[in-house]
Amino acid sequence: CRREGIAAVIALATIHTQTGQSDAATLAHRAIVGIAPLQSLRTRRIKLAPLIKALDTRPDSTSRDLAHHARQLAGSE
Repeated sequence: CRREGIAAVIALATIHTQTGQSDAATLAHRAIVGIAPLQSLRTRRIKLAPLIKALDTRPDSTSRDLAHHARQLAGSE
């Protein structure tokens, strides 16, 4: 199912972001783009929360931009 697939991508992106892996931004972008079509704002908010938290810990502008975009999709901004 697509929903489980995007949950896995979000989890992977979160872990890679937390550990500072070089592909973290690419995975985070893929996760954010992948969850955008979901209609449920609540689901987007719940699923993106850990990724947003991880992105907020990173000092680079790409992570800040991704966190901002994720918050918009989650209805937190």
